[in-house]
Amino acid sequence: MSGLRLPALRFLMTFLVALLVIPCLLVIAGASGAAEQQPRFSLGWDAGAAIPMGNDTDVLKTGYFSGLLADYRFGDRFAAGVRVAHHVQAGTSELLLVSGAREAEASTYAFDLEGRWMPRGSSDGIAPFVTLGVGYYALRLGLRGFGGDLDGERSMGGSVGAGIGLFNFSGSRIELFGQFHNVFTENEATRFTALGARLRVAPRSQ
Repeated sequence: MSGLRLPALRFLMTFLVALLVIPCLLVIAGASGAAEQQPRFSLGWDAGAAIPMGNDTDVLKTGYFSGLLADYRFGDRFAAGVRVAHHVQAGTSELLLVSGAREAEASTYAFDLEGRWMPRGSSDGIAPFVTLGVGYYALRLGLRGFGGDLDGERSMGGSVGAGIGLFNFSGSRIELFGQFHNVFTENEATRFTALGARLRVAPRSQ
């Protein structure tokens, strides 16, 4: 188990550093441009339900996720950034019966490079958006009473999603979104859907 936890920790720390470094580089690159009425750089925290899809519905229950997002807006309708998230799903009674474990839990760390398209622009009103991402996923299935982790795998994957921004106030916005993830694991693709809410903060330049 410890052999999987250490790479996962390094993975998470690397992506948290990327969350800080990449947006800073984007801000520096755009610093020479003219001042904008609306902020270009934003940070977000999100959480919600992680819902298994496909064959995983037989062995995993709906769980939860939390994530951090940093992005930069190019023009009025497009943005790009990085997002790191952690998804946790408990095993079903069927999985416990087959494995002989007392408890089971699937844990997925995801790092995505994410693009966003806003068809109505980044206005202060209701703002729908569509996202497309590609990234690296670290998956682990932990079993208690079985002897340790059953499986651990790292692979590339992608995501597609949609949502709507609401209640813009003082540079902050509440967003509701859904995102489908497909991870290209070795034997069969791992799929799950994340449904959640996000608090996005976009500091306005003085």
